[in-house]
Amino acid sequence: MRIMNDDLLNGVAFTLNTNYTGDTQTMEHLIGCAIQLVWTGTPAGTFKLQASLDKTNWADVPSMTQAAGGAAGNLLWNVVDLMSPWVRVTYTFTSSTGTLTVARMNSKGI
Repeated sequence: MRIMNDDLLNGVAFTLNTNYTGDTQTMEHLIGCAIQLVWTGTPAGTFKLQASLDKTNWADVPSMTQAAGGAAGNLLWNVVDLMSPWVRVTYTFTSSTGTLTVARMNSKGI
């Protein structure tokens, strides 16, 4: 079994005063993963997990959407049985601001 724990921000916090599209993450050879996001401030926007079969056309993964809610917070998505080879995290800015300080993906595979 192969276990990985990756920093999706590459050590650089992201200011949530604009839209954000994270780097593409591979799901090939993975059984599942968990993605955690932590933010500060009062961002009023929406985080989504998106998936793709070709790295060009992206679709929202059902039930993997969460509003930042205008307050500091965090979320944890457990991703199992997702058959697409690529995923990414997005944030759609609405108003106010904050900072995405943690974006990590822990995955298990072969």
